[in-house]
Formats: sequence, structure tokens, C-alpha cells
Amino acid sequence: MKTKKKYHEERQFWSKLETAVGHCAMLEVHGNRELLLSGCRGIVDYDSEKIVVNTISGSVMIHGQNLCLSVFRGDILSIEGHITQIQFGGGET
Repeated sequence: MKTKKKYHEERQFWSKLETAVGHCAMLEVHGNRELLLSGCRGIVDYDSEKIVVNTISGSVMIHGQNLCLSVFRGDILSIEGHITQIQFGGGET
């Protein structure tokens, strides 16, 4: 049985984790063909070989061939194509 103190510590931990994750971009890569990105704030540059996106955690640059935005809804972005490189810019674009 959990003590009140242990229960309170667990609640604090989960609350802090929820707050931290809410302020970070999340990146999910499926092989080298699809990338899902949440926490987007806007597209800075876009062509078939490079896509630069501002996120709540800084900028992300995706390089590849035949890149295309398949989904862009709210703060969610999906990129398809042959992904060769992912760079994290920390705010610079």
C-alpha cells in the first residue's frame, strides 16, 4: 500500500514530466521514408530536397530527395520522401 508521501511524490513527478513534454517538439521517424513532427510553429523553407521547420524547441532541418509535406495540421507535420539527414538548429534557421 502506498503512503500519502509516496503518492504525493509520484503525482509531482508526473506533473513535472507532463509540463516538460508539453514544451518540447516530438519527432517520430519511420525508417528513412516518413517523419512525424509535433510542436511545429511554422515552415521556414520548403523544397523537394530540404525542409526547415520552426518548433517550440528550436529549428529542425530535414534533408533528402523527393520530400513533400503530406500532412500539416495545427502543430503536427508529416514529411514523406527519402530522408537522408535530420539537423537540429536550436533556434537558428
